[in-house]
Amino acid sequence: MKEFNVCYTLDADIKFEKIRKETSFRKEEVLQELFKKVECCKYFIIQSENKNHIIRTSKIRYIRILDKNE
Repeated sequence: MKEFNVCYTLDADIKFEKIRKETSFRKEEVLQELFKKVECCKYFIIQSENKNHIIRTSKIRYIRILDKNE
């Protein structure tokens, strides 16, 4: 399994999420999945280490993905 750290920059906040995918996934593929999710949903829930967060997609300004396995 590969672990990706995702950073969502919102209007007034920054949220982090860890996503696990199969080893064949690349950063670009994960980013495309997130773009599709943002495009079709008004909000979604992410799980951080402490708790769940509801993110309104209209508040997202930037998404960055870090591959811990690079």
